[in-house]
Amino acid sequence: MSRNERQKLWDRLDNTINSYDLVLVADYGHGLIDESIMELLQSQAPFLAINCQTNSANHGYNLITKYKRADSFCLDEQEIRLAFSSRHGDHGHLLQKLHRHLNAEQGWLTLGSSGSLGINAQGEEELTPALTLQVKDTTGAGDAFLALASMSAKLELPIAIGSLLGNLAGAMSANILGNAYPIEKSKLLKFATTILKV
Repeated sequence: MSRNERQKLWDRLDNTINSYDLVLVADYGHGLIDESIMELLQSQAPFLAINCQTNSANHGYNLITKYKRADSFCLDEQEIRLAFSSRHGDHGHLLQKLHRHLNAEQGWLTLGSSGSLGINAQGEEELTPALTLQVKDTTGAGDAFLALASMSAKLELPIAIGSLLGNLAGAMSANILGNAYPIEKSKLLKFATTILKV
């Protein structure tokens, strides 16, 4: 990205960021979000939700701890372990540590087939089971979780609700091969009704 293009992006964000209720940052570590954009997001976003992804292109170099503020966050176990150089041990302790580091209201650690571990503003944890036994493709499941859990956090709903919504979206996404189509509200509500009847 040229300096001119980067300045246009920064200006656009600076002029519009305050008009949004929720700013959701999916930082994939490809260089678009540099230090100046990170600073703008952290200082001006009315409600900032962050996912800082570790992938094969940035393994070990795109850590969520580079951020100093997030109202909510979501990441997986590998990402939190890399962020704190902790290969083994209690991931709940790491979640508590990140929660304090970001001064977050709510946050989630996705645990794959084990579900998710959420944390609220008081530091109380909520373990929620995965909501599917079948998985076709996990690509995008964390992003789906992030989207619904972040909205829940913005609405100041209890952590259990955000965890349920995130796990519903993640379970549905894990059964869509190659993100072939989006998760529809009607199907999400139908799935939620089915799960809650069980």
